Amino acid sequence: YASKAKSDARCSTHKMAQETMLQHLYTFLNHKFGVRALVLDEVVAIMAAIERFSSLDVGVAAFGLVLQGELEESFPDQLEKLRHTTMHLLTTYLKNLHLHQRVNNIDLLVNKHLKEGGWILESHWLDLVRYMYKGNQAQEIIAAVRAVSQIHPPVAVPISPGSARKISRSTSKGADFSESRVEFSAFMNVVLSHHLQRRRETLRPVLLAIRQLDEKGTGIFTLFQCQQIYKLVASELNDLDWKRLAEILDPFHLDQVILSNLLSTFVPSNEA
Repeated sequence: YASKAKSDARCSTHKMAQETMLQHLYTFLNHKFGVRALVLDEVVAIMAAIERFSSLDVGVAAFGLVLQGELEESFPDQLEKLRHTTMHLLTTYLKNLHLHQRVNNIDLLVNKHLKEGGWILESHWLDLVRYMYKGNQAQEIIAAVRAVSQIHPPVAVPISPGSARKISRSTSKGADFSESRVEFSAFMNVVLSHHLQRRRETLRPVLLAIRQLDEKGTGIFTLFQCQQIYKLVASELNDLDWKRLAEILDPFHLDQVILSNLLSTFVPSNEA
């Protein structure tokens, strides 16, 4: 991504057409290895790694979709922002739950949850999901997280003095209670996967229209083709709107627009 960003900046400075991510992958590897056979071997290895790890890592899945022309290049940044936001909200939530403890102890507790292999209780992630999402979205994520958390046995949770949690009288000695938990990394993967899936659903009609005009899958379009795609998906687009969009899509009047820019302009990432 860093190399592609530098390439895009260079193209903008010199008013040149951008490469697609797939084109840039070959450009990057060619500069690195310089031998066609080595470049092809590396591409095969990268594609195999994407296929293997996409189901385990949402970032890998997103990169694979960008290469395939099914997702805009800026979307992985949206995933990273969501990751940081979720971690910040969970950190704030946990600190508010343990205000009576010393700062150092709270930091240790938070780090314990967020580190590799760390876990969070169901009541905690439920509060977080219901704060971040509403309606059907919240219910979908809750169901997905619970499906993951089923592989982890309930954990005895000690109740510290001053805790706001209410314990029923039937709880043994009132000292602790059992509550299911989930690994934080698994929870985060569910949240990010949900975001990615919604994005793909949003882009589906756009991609269907694109495939009608890009049968070879080049990922590069003329302005006329872009206009045809907009007409297929957004029939209410008027001439003035199109002129504004055309300036955004092709600011240097090169009549060459890459798919990523087309998707970003037509359906902004923050609508996903």
